[in-house]
Amino acid sequence: MVLVETQAFLLEGHTGGAGGVDGQHNKILDMYREIVAMLVDQPDVEAIGRNIRELYVYLNLHFSTEESLMSIMDYPARKAHAHCHRQFRKEFMKVIKHAPASPDGYADFVMSAGQWLLDHMKTSDNEFAEYCASCS
Repeated sequence: MVLVETQAFLLEGHTGGAGGVDGQHNKILDMYREIVAMLVDQPDVEAIGRNIRELYVYLNLHFSTEESLMSIMDYPARKAHAHCHRQFRKEFMKVIKHAPASPDGYADFVMSAGQWLLDHMKTSDNEFAEYCASCS
Protein backbone atom coordinates (compact mmCIF):
# COMPACT_ATOMS: atom_id res chain seq x y z
CA MET A 1 0.00 0.00 0.00
CA VAL A 2 1.44 3.34 -1.10
CA LEU A 3 0.33 5.27 1.97
CA VAL A 4 1.92 2.78 4.36
CA GLU A 5 5.20 2.72 2.40
CA THR A 6 5.22 6.50 2.15
CA GLN A 7 4.48 6.96 5.82
CA ALA A 8 7.18 4.46 6.81
CA PHE A 9 9.74 6.32 4.70
CA LEU A 10 8.67 9.75 5.89
CA LEU A 11 8.74 8.72 9.52
CA GLU A 12 12.32 7.47 9.14
CA GLY A 13 13.43 11.05 8.49
CA HIS A 14 15.03 10.60 5.07
CA THR A 15 15.25 14.00 3.52
CA GLY A 16 17.74 13.79 0.68
CA GLY A 17 18.77 17.39 0.82
CA ALA A 18 21.80 19.51 0.07
CA GLY A 19 23.10 22.91 0.99
CA GLY A 20 20.85 23.57 3.95
CA VAL A 21 17.55 22.46 2.42
CA ASP A 22 17.27 19.47 4.77
CA GLY A 23 15.44 21.67 7.27
CA GLN A 24 12.97 22.61 4.55
CA HIS A 25 12.54 18.95 3.62
CA ASN A 26 11.81 18.13 7.24
CA LYS A 27 9.18 20.86 7.41
CA ILE A 28 7.56 19.60 4.18
CA LEU A 29 7.43 16.10 5.63
CA ASP A 30 5.96 17.40 8.89
CA MET A 31 3.28 19.29 6.97
CA TYR A 32 2.54 16.22 4.85
CA ARG A 33 2.27 13.96 7.91
CA GLU A 34 -0.15 16.44 9.47
CA ILE A 35 -2.39 16.28 6.39
CA VAL A 36 -2.34 12.46 6.46
CA ALA A 37 -3.21 12.48 10.16
CA MET A 38 -6.09 14.85 9.47
CA LEU A 39 -7.47 12.53 6.80
CA VAL A 40 -7.39 9.66 9.27
CA ASP A 41 -8.27 11.33 12.57
CA GLN A 42 -10.39 14.39 11.91
CA PRO A 43 -11.82 14.49 8.43
CA ASP A 44 -12.57 18.23 8.32
CA VAL A 45 -12.58 19.12 4.63
CA GLU A 46 -11.97 22.84 5.26
CA ALA A 47 -8.95 22.20 7.50
CA ILE A 48 -7.51 19.65 5.09
CA GLY A 49 -7.87 22.09 2.21
CA ARG A 50 -6.24 24.86 4.24
CA ASN A 51 -3.27 22.62 5.12
CA ILE A 52 -2.87 21.54 1.50
CA ARG A 53 -2.78 25.21 0.46
CA GLU A 54 -0.20 25.96 3.17
CA LEU A 55 1.92 23.04 1.99
CA TYR A 56 1.68 24.37 -1.57
CA VAL A 57 2.92 27.79 -0.48
CA TYR A 58 5.81 26.25 1.43
CA LEU A 59 6.70 23.94 -1.46
CA ASN A 60 6.95 26.98 -3.73
CA LEU A 61 9.42 28.58 -1.33
CA HIS A 62 11.38 25.35 -1.06
CA PHE A 63 11.48 24.71 -4.80
CA SER A 64 12.67 28.27 -5.44
CA THR A 65 15.40 27.90 -2.82
CA GLU A 66 16.49 24.53 -4.18
CA GLU A 67 16.49 25.72 -7.80
CA SER A 68 18.53 28.82 -6.87
CA LEU A 69 21.06 26.59 -5.15
CA MET A 70 21.18 24.37 -8.24
CA SER A 71 21.96 27.40 -10.39
CA ILE A 72 24.69 28.58 -8.03
CA MET A 73 26.20 25.08 -8.00
CA ASP A 74 25.85 24.83 -11.80
CA TYR A 75 24.05 21.51 -11.36
CA PRO A 76 23.84 19.80 -14.78
CA ALA A 77 20.37 18.31 -14.17
CA ARG A 78 18.79 21.50 -12.81
CA LYS A 79 16.43 22.01 -15.76
CA ALA A 80 15.03 18.48 -15.51
CA HIS A 81 14.76 18.83 -11.74
CA ALA A 82 12.93 22.15 -12.04
CA HIS A 83 10.61 20.59 -14.62
CA CYS A 84 9.63 17.93 -12.04
CA HIS A 85 8.87 20.72 -9.58
CA ARG A 86 6.67 22.51 -12.13
CA GLN A 87 4.70 19.34 -12.88
CA PHE A 88 4.13 18.71 -9.17
CA ARG A 89 2.96 22.31 -8.70
CA LYS A 90 0.41 21.81 -11.49
CA GLU A 91 -1.05 18.78 -9.73
CA PHE A 92 -1.32 20.77 -6.52
CA MET A 93 -3.06 23.63 -8.30
CA LYS A 94 -5.66 21.27 -9.79
CA VAL A 95 -6.62 20.15 -6.29
CA ILE A 96 -6.57 23.67 -4.88
CA LYS A 97 -8.72 25.06 -7.72
CA HIS A 98 -11.20 22.17 -7.59
CA ALA A 99 -11.35 21.53 -3.87
CA PRO A 100 -13.14 18.27 -3.08
CA ALA A 101 -16.38 18.43 -1.11
CA SER A 102 -15.34 15.61 1.21
CA PRO A 103 -12.12 14.42 2.86
CA ASP A 104 -12.27 11.27 0.74
CA GLY A 105 -11.89 13.49 -2.31
CA TYR A 106 -8.45 14.52 -1.07
CA ALA A 107 -7.25 11.00 -0.24
CA ASP A 108 -6.01 9.99 -3.71
CA PHE A 109 -4.17 13.27 -4.17
CA VAL A 110 -2.56 13.04 -0.73
CA MET A 111 -1.41 9.48 -1.44
CA SER A 112 0.02 10.41 -4.85
CA ALA A 113 1.67 13.52 -3.40
CA GLY A 114 3.29 11.39 -0.71
CA GLN A 115 4.55 8.96 -3.32
CA TRP A 116 5.94 11.83 -5.37
CA LEU A 117 7.73 13.24 -2.33
CA LEU A 118 9.09 9.79 -1.54
CA ASP A 119 10.39 9.23 -5.07
CA HIS A 120 11.70 12.76 -5.52
CA MET A 121 13.62 12.87 -2.26
CA LYS A 122 15.02 9.36 -2.68
CA THR A 123 16.20 9.98 -6.23
CA SER A 124 16.39 13.53 -7.59
CA ASP A 125 17.19 15.27 -4.31
CA ASN A 126 19.72 12.61 -3.33
CA GLU A 127 21.42 12.96 -6.72
CA PHE A 128 21.69 16.69 -6.16
CA ALA A 129 23.07 16.14 -2.65
CA GLU A 130 25.68 13.75 -4.06
CA TYR A 131 26.61 16.30 -6.71
CA CYS A 132 27.04 18.98 -4.04
CA ALA A 133 29.18 16.65 -1.95
CA SER A 134 31.39 15.91 -4.95
CA CYS A 135 31.98 19.65 -5.47
CA SER A 136 33.30 20.15 -1.94
